[in-house]
Amino acid sequence: MTTGVVVFDYTDWKGEFPALSGAVSSAMAQRLFMQATILLDNTPHSIVRDVGQRSALYGLLVAHLAVLEAGSVTVDQPKDATGAPIPGTSATITAGTVGQVTSAREGSVSVGVQALTSGSSAYGTEGWYNQTQFGATFWAMIQPFLRGAYDPGPDQSARWLIP
Repeated sequence: MTTGVVVFDYTDWKGEFPALSGAVSSAMAQRLFMQATILLDNTPHSIVRDVGQRSALYGLLVAHLAVLEAGSVTVDQPKDATGAPIPGTSATITAGTVGQVTSAREGSVSVGVQALTSGSSAYGTEGWYNQTQFGATFWAMIQPFLRGAYDPGPDQSARWLIP
């Protein structure tokens, strides 16, 4: 990490999100990180000034974007008889349902889903993040930074001095 800026490290990210690491390549993760920097400023002027905290938030954003891109919230990894992941196997992101269930039927199983999109008057940004467990965690963790603290900036009194 350079001063005030998070540099994405795929190896670290894989360690934090092992269930996704087999389904997300280094190139894909790097591209998703660049997209995440549009959602959360990656400069010393970010609302999240602590680089360690911002790095943790970026990890969640990359995971959230990866799941959304795959069109799924289901992650499967082969498991042994005890339910533990089998060493050397990779996780896969499989097709799943994302959105608010609007209708359901039991006979011949039918489910209607309305997508949650950013900017939607019904769901807004929170709904977009709540489409995945990673996005929901990010949304909960970013809340303290969104409460709008007043920062008066540098003292402007010298500006009014008459030469």
